[in-house]
Amino acid sequence: MLTAFFSTVSQGVKILVSIISVSLLIGYLGNERYGMWLTISSIIAFVSFADLGVGNGLLNAISEAAGNDDKQKALQAISSALLMLSIVALILGVIFALVFQWIPWGRVFNVSSSIALREAGPAIAIFASSFLIGMPLAVTQKTQIGYQEGYWNDIWLTVGNVLGLIGIIFAIQLQVGTPELILVLVGAPVVALFINGLVLFGIRRPWLRPKLSAVSSTTARQLATVGIQFFVLQIAVAVGYTSDRIVIAQVMGAEMVPQFGVPQRLFSMVSMVIGFVLVPLWPAYGEALAKGDFSWIKATLTRTVRLTLLVTVPASFLLVVFGGFLIDVWVGQSIQPTFILMLGLGLWTVISSVGNAFAMFLNGMGMIRIQVILAIIMAVTNLALSILLTFRIGVAGPVWGSVITYTVVVLIPITLYLFFFKLEGLEEKNIVN
Repeated sequence: MLTAFFSTVSQGVKILVSIISVSLLIGYLGNERYGMWLTISSIIAFVSFADLGVGNGLLNAISEAAGNDDKQKALQAISSALLMLSIVALILGVIFALVFQWIPWGRVFNVSSSIALREAGPAIAIFASSFLIGMPLAVTQKTQIGYQEGYWNDIWLTVGNVLGLIGIIFAIQLQVGTPELILVLVGAPVVALFINGLVLFGIRRPWLRPKLSAVSSTTARQLATVGIQFFVLQIAVAVGYTSDRIVIAQVMGAEMVPQFGVPQRLFSMVSMVIGFVLVPLWPAYGEALAKGDFSWIKATLTRTVRLTLLVTVPASFLLVVFGGFLIDVWVGQSIQPTFILMLGLGLWTVISSVGNAFAMFLNGMGMIRIQVILAIIMAVTNLALSILLTFRIGVAGPVWGSVITYTVVVLIPITLYLFFFKLEGLEEKNIVN
């Protein structure tokens, strides 16, 4: 509950920072350069799976160790994960440095102005560098979430986001370019995450401080085994859900991305808040599984789905009706969303939030394979349908592709799978227990 509360507060601050930064940046950068900014953000989200799923594997290992009160197992998992993520980040950094100069970044982002063409390369380089530096630091975040102390991570992220906004305001006053703005915005949270790690492993839980001697080949193999399933799952999710802006940029041009990206951010405020409330349930499910508390697991999943619907349905309805007015107040008349786009975003907010509630349960219970299978099917069909619909109905195409494929391929099968098979199995296990 503490993590859910501070996650909500942190997300509220992040939303406020997003609202202010969007209104500042879209006016300062213009549609094309801001569209490039949004597209770069999508690419970074797309490659967030580059940790090979080790971070999520660590979260499961920590929640299990917490349920069994096994400090040594937790230390081995943390040390092994940190070494693995550091090696992966180093390899990716070398590869990126080698191919960077050979990629026409201006063409990748489909920009045409001279200033956007000049800034494209440095901007993606700064984004990539921040991502790679933050990859090993994610061990701190996963450890805190695994111990159900994610509120500490949220507090430090809040500090980082506020510092990032202050930095943007000063950077705009100094009339800097897109790369410098990106450095300010993404660099501050990375610094906050680094300080968070120093506090966690240096003061609060020094017995978990990573050590090379605590690295275990057995633990590393276990993390890799679970991680590879998360890795495939993250790739499929990235292809299916974070490619929308890239599709629009390639089909319609980078200048059209804000017509989708700004309304999407408005609706994402609802799903992000719900998501941050749901995330703490992942390790809670894992710890409950280790303790054999199956009744709590079943009751919590049912209540969570109902609560998610209770919040997202009215919130999405209000945004569909009044979202155009809010966007006009927010960024001005340069963004004119259509009703079909707003309706699609509203439906997507509801079904993706319910799917997130299911995902936290499945992750905590270690049911990754069924998610991987469905996600792969969804990713292929969603990408193809999104491209087709973008040609047919414009910027609303990707979100309707997501709504249709996610409902048919993922949400309906998962619902049937859980409520007709797995939940009944949990009840039987509880009786035996």
